[in-house]
Amino acid sequence: MINKTLFSIFKEGSKTYFYSSVFFPTYTKKDVFSLYGFVRKADNFVDSIPQNINGFYEFKNMIYCLLVLVLIFGLSGNVGAGCVGTPSGYDFKCPSTINESCTMNESLTTNSTCFTVGVNDIVIDGNGHSITGDGGSGDYGIYADGANNVTIKNFNIYNFHRGIRLQYSSNNTITNNTANDNTYAGTDLYSSSKNALTNNTANNNTLYGIELYSSSNNNILTNNTANNNTRYGIRLHSSSNNTLKNNIVKENNKADIMIEKDSDTCNNIIENNTGSGDGPIKFFNSHVFLQNEILSELILCDADNSNVNNVTIAGSESFKNNGMFVFQTNDSNFTNINSSNNNYGILLIKIYLFL
Repeated sequence: MINKTLFSIFKEGSKTYFYSSVFFPTYTKKDVFSLYGFVRKADNFVDSIPQNINGFYEFKNMIYCLLVLVLIFGLSGNVGAGCVGTPSGYDFKCPSTINESCTMNESLTTNSTCFTVGVNDIVIDGNGHSITGDGGSGDYGIYADGANNVTIKNFNIYNFHRGIRLQYSSNNTITNNTANDNTYAGTDLYSSSKNALTNNTANNNTLYGIELYSSSNNNILTNNTANNNTRYGIRLHSSSNNTLKNNIVKENNKADIMIEKDSDTCNNIIENNTGSGDGPIKFFNSHVFLQNEILSELILCDADNSNVNNVTIAGSESFKNNGMFVFQTNDSNFTNINSSNNNYGILLIKIYLFL
């Protein structure tokens, strides 16, 4: 429906132009009527006798002020789309430091880090939208340093150095995110503890799907998928007391799950995870008697006095990954082990260091 005031201005100002627009589509007529109304308003100051010079300049200055406001709010992200803040309504775009809960209403692209978490106790909801980088080194999709009690959920994150990075951050929840095709890792925790990662996907990343690094302890990883990553699906490096349960970790180039660096890394719980070839990944950090098993991957770490007999390790047929990993395990017997078509075969070592 056409605004009545604009309708009246147009009809009274130029019947020729008015009637020539009768058959325009409605959406076109709205634009034409608005434009003519603006021009007619300005012309009236000039056409009046005597000319209304002061009125013209007041009108001009008002229009300039409105344009400046539009430019200011448009450039700062208050007009358009992004992650809409609650309660402010502010649109956080890339790059932004987020200082309140927000929900995405449109996908974004950037050539830098997109979102930096600026406060604790907020929810950042991707709402199914994506943020996409340009693969730049050191760029993050979402970056949190020293953040606590933050929820990051429902994002699709592509082509950053790291999709999601927590650093010195605790008691956060990362859930229902997809972090694929990043140049280092999908999700990366550095010195970050007591976080929960659930129902995330981290596929096709250049090194790792999910990485816990440098005393990232007491984290819980459940129901995540980390497939087709160039090195490992899940990497635990100098990190302990983490729980990995019910994850799908398949078709990763070297190994599906890898633990590294020091003896504390043995102190993790790794249960009921599915590896390449849809076989189970088994992990033991105390003595075990294991026999007559076909596994995707077997890890013994600080599992002295174990007996393993008649076990086959069958990883990915495409990548020939995985193997039997024996770390810091003494006085044990291994008989009839078939791990001959895998990346590592049987690896016996004091502790594994990034091979």
